[in-house]
Amino acid sequence: SDIHIRKQGDWLDKLCMHIQVNQPDITVLTGDIVTRGWDEKAVVQFFDALPRGKFGTFAIMGNWEYWSGAKPDTWRPFLEKHNIQLLIEEFVEFDGICIAGTDDCLAGKSNPEHWLHKLKNPTIVLTHSPALFPNLVHPKVPLVLAGHTHAGQIRLPKLGAFWVPRGSAHYIAGWYKESNTHLFVSRGLGWSVAPIRVGAPPEIAWIDIITDDVVP
Repeated sequence: SDIHIRKQGDWLDKLCMHIQVNQPDITVLTGDIVTRGWDEKAVVQFFDALPRGKFGTFAIMGNWEYWSGAKPDTWRPFLEKHNIQLLIEEFVEFDGICIAGTDDCLAGKSNPEHWLHKLKNPTIVLTHSPALFPNLVHPKVPLVLAGHTHAGQIRLPKLGAFWVPRGSAHYIAGWYKESNTHLFVSRGLGWSVAPIRVGAPPEIAWIDIITDDVVP
């Protein structure tokens, strides 16, 4: 989550080296892949290194996709060229499971009520901002994956995060649960506003799902 790709360079080279892992079943990108001033060559370098999921690789919109010229009409075909499927208020079904993606709740238009009632199988929902989590709690949604917060980006002992995005104060990083729906908020990889992270180390999350634990 939250890679915030700008230009090619040492940081991106190291990231592309670190993501060379065993093939996951599903790879997801929960928004803010790019940021203002992003370079297409840098994004292609990242996509070329990204491990593809055995059952698919999926992305959703973040606020910075909208704010940096990667709006759906151009971003979707660009992702498709790299075998990444963009999900915006839509879902895809596998054998007994779904993957759904919301629009960004800050820069886009998300209304999960329009499609949640259509879910027939347990569904993993991708949403950029965890602020949308209360709207995604549903018997058919055992897991929601989000990012956006950078875990505060700057967090000091006892003081906590200096600032978190609107609506995210209760979901800064890690695991949360409401009813039977679990939420995981990734700390993400990049930065916004200033190139610094304190007390909020970047992360690439690998999540093992034990079916009996998550299916209602």
